[in-house]
Amino acid sequence: MSTWYYYDKDGQKKGPVTGGQLKGLAKTGRITPETVVETEKGKTSSAQTVKGLTFIEAAQPETAPTEPNPFAAPPPVSDNPFSAALTDSTLPSPASDNPFAAAPPPTQPFSVPPSPSDAPSFCTNCGNPVGAQVVACLSCGAKPTGHKRFCRGCGAGLNPEQVVCIKCGTGLADVSLGDKGKEFSAAASEKGKELAAATSAKGKELAQRGKEEISKGAKAVMSGLSAAKDAARAQVKQDALNSQLVAVYCSLGDAAEQAGWGGDLCGSIKKQREEVAAITAQYNKAVADVEATKSTPGAEAAAAQQALVGAKKQGAQATGVLNNLREKLGRALLDDASAPANIVTDQQRAEITRLQEEIAECERITAGNTVAAATA
Repeated sequence: MSTWYYYDKDGQKKGPVTGGQLKGLAKTGRITPETVVETEKGKTSSAQTVKGLTFIEAAQPETAPTEPNPFAAPPPVSDNPFSAALTDSTLPSPASDNPFAAAPPPTQPFSVPPSPSDAPSFCTNCGNPVGAQVVACLSCGAKPTGHKRFCRGCGAGLNPEQVVCIKCGTGLADVSLGDKGKEFSAAASEKGKELAAATSAKGKELAQRGKEEISKGAKAVMSGLSAAKDAARAQVKQDALNSQLVAVYCSLGDAAEQAGWGGDLCGSIKKQREEVAAITAQYNKAVADVEATKSTPGAEAAAAQQALVGAKKQGAQATGVLNNLREKLGRALLDDASAPANIVTDQQRAEITRLQEEIAECERITAGNTVAAATA
């Protein structure tokens, strides 16, 4: 048993129906010879090509021309009140200014053609019937829409200048507008692609530039940190070298003092040593008093502790003055060409020269890295 589908006047697909039901629809006028029918395998054709169908009114089958002629006149139909009685292959004569003149009275109400959004009923390239959802005409292989050779509503041949089909009244202006819309859409799509590509390229450029700037900044920070560390290490080393150099000068001062060289400086050193000795005695007494008052806390213990702190402070100051005098005497001994040669040894001179050179190098490193860390 065969299965069929058919399309109503609004382009809506109906069915499925059996072959017998299809014959009943033809006899009752539900389908006409121009109705598009479809087999269960998807092949579409007009109902008039199906064998065994009997229609209420026998309609002359309309066949598509072998070569499309856009100037061919549409065949007469009985359901259009505006149709004129035309010949088979000619348009109305030039003498007639009104193609709708002498139109016979309508036998059926004028049917409203489907809207452009509905599926087409006829191929606009060859005029043969096509079904809904068809993307290519089975007769000519072309896209069913977008042409202006045949009416999509009834399959009638069209004049290129027509804006409405005189057979069924379907508007045709949307065809050209559709083409123009496609043109605008294609141009807008190309422009959008260009803008997207430009935006993507600019974004990549900015991202790369940002990475480079971040990398540059990170390197600068690391360089500044490294410079600061180098400066700190150089300063620590310089302090240690200065202490060593002072110790060498003090030993030279002691040697000059023992040799009786230095005049007034030797007298100042001797006097300062006596002061340091006196403060040391006070400090030792304060230590003993603190130890003695540990078991009896009170004012006496507090006074002993205060005396110890004061003696310690005075001793540190006096020792500092003494060391300065010793260093001064040692420097004077080294700089005085008339000083006895046997007081300063060659080893001491070499040690002083080495320490001075290393101190100068530390000063250079500290100064350079301090500037680098500040500008990083």
